[in-house]
Amino acid sequence: MSSATTTYPGRSRLRRKSRPRRRIRIRFRFRFWRALFALVAFFITLGGAIGAGLFIGYVHSLPPIEQLEHYDPPQVTRVYDRSGAKAIGEFKQENRQVTPINEIPRMLRNAFIAVEDRRFYEHWGVDLRGVIRALVRNIKAGRIVEGASTITIQLAGAILPEIERSERTIGRKVIEAFRAMQIERRYTKDQILEFYLNQIPFSYNAFGVRAAAATYFSKDMADLTIAECATLAGMVKGQSVYNPISNVERSTERRNLVLAKMLENGFITEEEYEAAVKEPMQVRRGFGVTSAYPYFLDGLRRDLINFYGESIVSLGQAGLRISSTIDPAIQEAAIKALRDGLAGNEEWEGVEALWQSKKPERAEEEMKNWKGRIDPGDTYLMEITGVREDELDVRLRWYRGTIPIPDPPPFHNPEGKLDVGQLIDVRVETVDQERSTFSGQYAFSSPVQGSIVVLDAHSGDVLALVGGVNFYNKAWNGQYNRAMMDGRQPGSCFKPFYYAAAFEKGLTPADMIVDEPIEYYVYNTVYRPRNYEKYFAGNMTLIEALEHSRNIPTIRLYEALGPRTANEIVGRFDYVGRSRRWQIPNEYSTPLGTIDCTPLEMAAAYLAFVNWGVGVRPQFFRNAVDANGRIQIPVERKEGPIISPIAAYQTLYLMRQVVRSGTGRRPIGEKFPSPPFPQIAGKTGTTNDNRDAWFCGVTPDLVIVVQIGFDQYHPMGPGMTGGSVAGPVWAMTFREILKTRPSWTLEFTAPPGIVYADICKNTGKRVGPACEWEGHAVYKQVPFKEGTVPEQDTNGYERVPLIQPVNSEYSYFSGQSPRVGRASPASNRSYD
Repeated sequence: MSSATTTYPGRSRLRRKSRPRRRIRIRFRFRFWRALFALVAFFITLGGAIGAGLFIGYVHSLPPIEQLEHYDPPQVTRVYDRSGAKAIGEFKQENRQVTPINEIPRMLRNAFIAVEDRRFYEHWGVDLRGVIRALVRNIKAGRIVEGASTITIQLAGAILPEIERSERTIGRKVIEAFRAMQIERRYTKDQILEFYLNQIPFSYNAFGVRAAAATYFSKDMADLTIAECATLAGMVKGQSVYNPISNVERSTERRNLVLAKMLENGFITEEEYEAAVKEPMQVRRGFGVTSAYPYFLDGLRRDLINFYGESIVSLGQAGLRISSTIDPAIQEAAIKALRDGLAGNEEWEGVEALWQSKKPERAEEEMKNWKGRIDPGDTYLMEITGVREDELDVRLRWYRGTIPIPDPPPFHNPEGKLDVGQLIDVRVETVDQERSTFSGQYAFSSPVQGSIVVLDAHSGDVLALVGGVNFYNKAWNGQYNRAMMDGRQPGSCFKPFYYAAAFEKGLTPADMIVDEPIEYYVYNTVYRPRNYEKYFAGNMTLIEALEHSRNIPTIRLYEALGPRTANEIVGRFDYVGRSRRWQIPNEYSTPLGTIDCTPLEMAAAYLAFVNWGVGVRPQFFRNAVDANGRIQIPVERKEGPIISPIAAYQTLYLMRQVVRSGTGRRPIGEKFPSPPFPQIAGKTGTTNDNRDAWFCGVTPDLVIVVQIGFDQYHPMGPGMTGGSVAGPVWAMTFREILKTRPSWTLEFTAPPGIVYADICKNTGKRVGPACEWEGHAVYKQVPFKEGTVPEQDTNGYERVPLIQPVNSEYSYFSGQSPRVGRASPASNRSYD
């Protein structure tokens, strides 16, 4: 049964009436929500505008960023030669040289802009497109995988300490963006780019594009190719990953990507792009600056620290330009002379060969004092009996042992020195006395070494300083600067200071002193000094005493002056530091050179003899200025009188006799007669057991000091004296230096108040007919202070009275007078 739908007319009318009302309500709701949305949008916009206004106002109210307002990052301090034209080295904490934007090639700037921030000149510190792109990628990845850094943001992160670059957080990004906008408000785009390109770090302690160009390509920025510009720009993303030295393949890929972006942005043409991607990666193998004159540079550094109070940190940050005193030609001459002098050349066999030839004689001397057994710690010359791949078999009498072959061999010329039958110095480590076997090591870590110092004889400028053969050879203790560090006993090179003290106290070169056996009681022991050649020559002038380096007359002269008086005068010659370093004891052996002195100190002391008795402190630099030419380290000159001009000139005369006819004649005097060569005055020096050999020499223009010896202070062997070892090296140095200038001053200048007289060597009196009749030798043109010339010799045998210890201070030694023995026959033999 179907049912019909019942309709109600009233309800139909009601439905028709309700439809307009619903539409009205819908319209009302729509208008309400639209109005509400508009109102909310208005307040949001208003709030945003107010917030933006407040934010912008706050940014504008912030003080300038100190790190940029006074941009002064650590910069390399560069050192130049005395002409200021040649760079010889640098001090650096960060290898950086700040460069103005107009000096940075546009192609290099464009390379960084292309790969790091192509809209750099369009945004205001934050690139919104980049932010949106990074936001989308990070949301998809669920973590931070990409940033939106601009060049300005990178700069903010690099210079501001509150930003930790290793953190990849939203907080860091907000701080960087905030700081970037602050930077953009304050500086122009070119200023920001200049900061960035000078601040950006590269590997190997290079900071900024100028240092990077030198480090990786050994070029100035202006000489970089397009491909090289792209290579440096590509390193920003990862200094080690895209390092062109250690990772050529990945660096090349990154470079080509940068080149593609440069092409895309219109910075290069298609042809330039094609040529650049085909360019092979050619980097400089080796990086950083290696000075050709490292010992001088080390000396300058030590002087700035020790005398001027600079710190190595401040030197590495200051960005100074230091004009040093070095003369590269003279420095090269000294380097060559020391190298050839030790290793040998066509002119001379060299110190090492001479030392090698003395080994049999030295071994014989060792066996005279041998105790009949060896113990750990002993060092002896032993014969090589077998050579294996990495070991040597050696023997000493009935003892047999093995030592490892030193690597590298501690010889300047190792060929043949480790063959069977050769003698080698061995330090014993373990011993089996029952089996007479032992193990050991080669006794020396480095070969015989040396140092050379060359000063301008009047200004004190350090023209050259060589502290060893190879500064960069760690196995040979290369960075030990022997010219300045620690000090060694100078031996007889110290004697001239006491003769100068004698002249200062009124004695003359012609005064006579006795050379005879003598002994002293010192602290209940007996000290018996002797001459090097074991002969005594009797009465002699002070000229002859120094000329032939007699020990006994020098000690007697020391007695006559009194140790306190003499040492006070001698101490004045210590002229390198702010205070005196020499420790000069009141002991009989002191005038024989038993205190420690450095070659630089000896050179400074000898300078006073040429400079009329005025001491001048050695100077390593002429000026030190900043980038604007302002003096930052004023040169502090230290000079003053040490002895009188006449005493200095008289000492020079004695040292000229050393070269003309004494211990310096064979190595120096015969090779450089005056004229045509400049006059030379000097003194040889040899220490106990021939451990060190010296020659200190001066000319009217130069002071040259040479020191030779083992770092381990080991005896060099019989005959290895100042005259035979250091003298030839000094001669080689001087010969090379003579080639560096067309002319030199030939004669020493005498001070006012000097008169000259010929002196009879036998009597110490002014030459007369009797001296000539007897055939005595004559010292020509001996300098005297006016009024002190001795009387004329009348009979040929009556001598000037002997110097006596009128001011003796024996209590300083032992409280007892010395006992004097009888002189042996005179001898003219002299070795030192």
